Amino acid sequence: MENYYAAGAYTTDSYAQADKMTARFLPLYDRFVSAYDRLDAIVTDHYKEMRLAQIDAMRSDGRENAATFLELRAKARELVRMLRSGGHDPEATEAKIREINTLIEKLPAGTGYLVTYKNGINSLVAAVRAYNAESPTRTNSATSSRFNRLAATGNNVDVNALDAKNSTEKQGQITPHTVLTEILTCVMPYCNYLAYIQMFFSKEDFH
Repeated sequence: MENYYAAGAYTTDSYAQADKMTARFLPLYDRFVSAYDRLDAIVTDHYKEMRLAQIDAMRSDGRENAATFLELRAKARELVRMLRSGGHDPEATEAKIREINTLIEKLPAGTGYLVTYKNGINSLVAAVRAYNAESPTRTNSATSSRFNRLAATGNNVDVNALDAKNSTEKQGQITPHTVLTEILTCVMPYCNYLAYIQMFFSKEDFH
């Protein structure tokens, strides 16, 4: 199609060839959207399983604050995904906000990026409530931008420092839960790539 337009062929055939190419493209696009939705579900479920395992390992190892922070990040992501779904329910988002507020109260006062992250959570919650209060023509661009900033801030929080006292007391000790946590921390960034491989080599659409 690029060559077709670059050569200016559309000026001589009244876009007839473009119409043919478009007719071939649209079914492929529909297949892509369907496959992408399945891929998104696979990646989301796999990420959630890995994250829950990491949180459980941290709690078993006495790293309660670190586990709470990771759970808080997961809840914030779930909140934003609720707005993106077709069946958005304002009451359900309020319930999720209450879960988020409960987790915030469990975290230490903190400094630096942790404080910034907490403020970011409050900003996200305000944007969600504003979204719920607006007209049916509302958009969630404000919540998306706030969540993106929140995610970036969360990456800068030193999770290992959230339980500094416990970390000092257990310094030099290696437990099965510690090993599992470290493995999950290293493996999780690669989960998306594994899901892509599984998706594209196992689905009939691409055979």
